[in-house]
Amino acid sequence: MFSLLAITLAAASVTLLYYCWRQSRSHPLLTLLGWILLAASVPLWAISHGIIFAVCFALLALSPLAWLLVVLNRQNKPLKAAPGRPRLPLNFGAAAKALPKHLVLALATIPLAGLTAMQSTTLVTGLLPWARVDLMALGIYIMPVVWAGFSFWVLADSRWWRPILVMVAIVALCSWGIYR
Repeated sequence: MFSLLAITLAAASVTLLYYCWRQSRSHPLLTLLGWILLAASVPLWAISHGIIFAVCFALLALSPLAWLLVVLNRQNKPLKAAPGRPRLPLNFGAAAKALPKHLVLALATIPLAGLTAMQSTTLVTGLLPWARVDLMALGIYIMPVVWAGFSFWVLADSRWWRPILVMVAIVALCSWGIYR
């Protein structure tokens, strides 16, 4: 019963947030209400499944419900050709010149940011006084968020080398903390 109510609150939350996102005008009260409804679903999940998984269920329910709304509200429009712009040949010289930097960024956002996220979440979750199973569950939920944060930083920073150096230092420190 409580699970059904929690799903209903989460669905109402996502619907409100999706509605506010699609509007051209800002609706701060409706947006706040959407987030409050999502937070209100957490105690209901806790009653039905326990507090450990309540937050995980609430956050996991958010993504599929949001994707369901996006799929249900998609609009299939026929493709139109771009008006009046002539097609230019590819500039292979410029592409070859930019390739090394983009390869470094790809290596920094995929394996290096992933390794940094893995090492840092392993070290941080290992410091918590929880059961091993709970630590693994927390690491599984947190690592993709940390990975995305590091990847975003690599791609958003104007000095591309700065996040790479910091991530290498974090990996070294976390590796020392884990394997010492």
